[in-house]
Amino acid sequence: MHNPNGLRVVALLTPPLLLLLPLSILIAALERIAHALLTSHTARDFRSGASILTLAIANATASSGSSTIDVAVDVNQAPTLAILGICVLAFFVAVIGASGIWELRRVEGTARRQRVWAWAVVVASLVGVVASIGVLAWASAMQGEKGWQSSADVGRAGQGWTRETWVCQIAHWVPGQGWAGSACGLARATRWMLISLAVSCLLTILSTWVLVNERGGVKWLAGGRGRYGGFEDIYEMKPGYQQPQGPVVYQGYQGPQNTAPMAFR
Repeated sequence: MHNPNGLRVVALLTPPLLLLLPLSILIAALERIAHALLTSHTARDFRSGASILTLAIANATASSGSSTIDVAVDVNQAPTLAILGICVLAFFVAVIGASGIWELRRVEGTARRQRVWAWAVVVASLVGVVASIGVLAWASAMQGEKGWQSSADVGRAGQGWTRETWVCQIAHWVPGQGWAGSACGLARATRWMLISLAVSCLLTILSTWVLVNERGGVKWLAGGRGRYGGFEDIYEMKPGYQQPQGPVVYQGYQGPQNTAPMAFR
């Protein structure tokens, strides 16, 4: 194995540093934008403390053809908090992954220290994969809750849904609410982008495995001697073994050496 050059190091650091880290920040930012779009159109009822959203819905009996209705927006914050938690987790996984790969790319260093870094990256990335897929499945299941069936259900009391369900139903049933369509698209994108976090975590594991495999793979990771990363595969790590220092130059046949003392006459 040759020492990694600059391009190789950049390629290995791409999953945690150039994919996972920016994606975690982007998803959190998109979620906050969707939150701001909804809250900017609601007002606080100081008596009940509820968030009130005033909507104009079609009404055939009204002289203007539409009427306004105040809707108490009760948002289930659990999926939002879970997605933000995944973003925080992904941020730390990216930092651990980049630090571990940077450590493993070095030829020098103790095997124990590098093995700890390798395990830290693998375990953290696996947690990121499982958590991202789990939150995605759970949040998607919550979007399947029964919502409005017609515009007549808009003012129905006792409605507590996720932010995505709220804004998507408003965009579908209430005309003229362009902000709701934008918020709906952002909320859906935020949820489905959890897949990209899981893929980035898997790629981080792949980058780590490239460096671990050069040291002996699972055997080295489990505590075996493996191969020393500074030399080719032929040089196994053995107690007391030293690499030959430079090429051995053949001096040719020197013939027998007469070491007997010379007799003086």
